[in-house]
Amino acid sequence: MVTTLLQVEHASRHFGGQTALDDVSFQVRPGEILGIIGRSGAGKSTLLRCLNGLERPDSGRILIEDRDITTLPERELVQVRRRIGLVFQHFNLLNARTVAGNIELPLQIAGMPRDKRRARRRIAGTGRIDRACEQAPQPVIGRPETARGHCPGTGGPPGPAAV
Repeated sequence: MVTTLLQVEHASRHFGGQTALDDVSFQVRPGEILGIIGRSGAGKSTLLRCLNGLERPDSGRILIEDRDITTLPERELVQVRRRIGLVFQHFNLLNARTVAGNIELPLQIAGMPRDKRRARRRIAGTGRIDRACEQAPQPVIGRPETARGHCPGTGGPPGPAAV
């Protein structure tokens, strides 16, 4: 059994003379939640891009379920990415799609049939997530009662980590 979902060991990333990540290390075990915060330019986006393999750190390792993704060939990395959930900031959502449509998009790209990728509606807490799934993303941003809701895109198993 995997004891660590995500482990970052001494990851560093540089762009020219600028240091974006400097010897970053942490781990996330099953059931733990990690938040990444910091001022503009602190390296948050670079870290996220390294965590899903869009960029590779200049040094250090990133392990997902004990598998070092920094050494994987692109073909295997694509498979790993499919099991990683990223929650983007509002400006990365597609305003032409509803919240449910944004959730379904990666499943559509992955080739899942339309009937299987229809977002399921689950009421969590206040029940407002049902209405939120039909809205454009902009009105939903910043509403904590909606953020607590759950609007999954499939009946498939969840990935190992949500970032």
